[in-house]
Amino acid sequence: SNGANPLTIRTNNITRMHINGTMAGYGVNTSGFIGIGTTNPASPLHIIGSGQLNAQGWMRGLTLGNSAGIAWDGIGGNSFFMAHPSGTPTGNWFAGSQTNLNSGSVVDYAFTVFVNNAIGGNPLRSTMFYKNVLVYEDNFERRFGVNTITPTRAAEIKTNLNQAPQLRLTTTNNNWSDLETNSNGNLLLKPQFGRVGVNLTTDPTANLDINGDARIRNVQTATPNSILIGVNANGASDVNVRRLDFNGNAGTVLSGDGTWVTANSGPGNYCGAGVPPFFWPNGLTADYQMELAGRNYYFTSSTVFGQNLIPLHKILVL
Repeated sequence: SNGANPLTIRTNNITRMHINGTMAGYGVNTSGFIGIGTTNPASPLHIIGSGQLNAQGWMRGLTLGNSAGIAWDGIGGNSFFMAHPSGTPTGNWFAGSQTNLNSGSVVDYAFTVFVNNAIGGNPLRSTMFYKNVLVYEDNFERRFGVNTITPTRAAEIKTNLNQAPQLRLTTTNNNWSDLETNSNGNLLLKPQFGRVGVNLTTDPTANLDINGDARIRNVQTATPNSILIGVNANGASDVNVRRLDFNGNAGTVLSGDGTWVTANSGPGNYCGAGVPPFFWPNGLTADYQMELAGRNYYFTSSTVFGQNLIPLHKILVL
């Protein structure tokens, strides 16, 4: 018996283990606390790492072998554990939970760290999460959150507004595209080189390149100042969108070749005043025929002098 004094185990004149006697420390009664590598244990078992310092600056404090695991028992026998159950150096590490963990129980894995790529072709030291990483559960809907402990969707990323965008997709050559929801709740797409493709298997060739139909609802009805036209890119069904501005001249019309021309510039025009031939409209450039196709062409009568007539006095042979 050592009474109220601490029990120390020493070899080579060095204290290897220290068991507190009746004493207080850290604001609680620490009697019975065991320290390995320390004479001032702060918990029932306090281990100070020792041995070879690795490149990251830590030393081993606890080593388990022969498939030994470590488990934390909770209320009612619920346990969370980590283990290396394969018993081989190349085996994978597992973690999970189970009620009444014993030799006959089938554990419910939460995640595994792959030491090799034997399962599903997973790369060396990758981590697979089973089912979900459950951060928050509302009405049995599992949700995953980044920077939030109460995600409101199946997956939610929350970022300080000064650190937006919230999501970056990066390729192996470090090219990237950002997705951002700004403070006004608007979605911004920010590709590194400014182009977005929809339903494409190749690189987009414009800021927005859509392979397929486009539909716009609730189109504005304000007075326009231009119209959108298409320029063939690779056949009639593949067009680049361009703008054709109105020229502000009400006396012009859009011709079939996509240009603005003066109205009534073809054969015939409004008669002008004056002495012939100055009032004549544009003349025909070739013979002009009207096919009646079984129909009649009427010159209606009128009681008003000078209307609905073919005035013979205006027929002039030059």
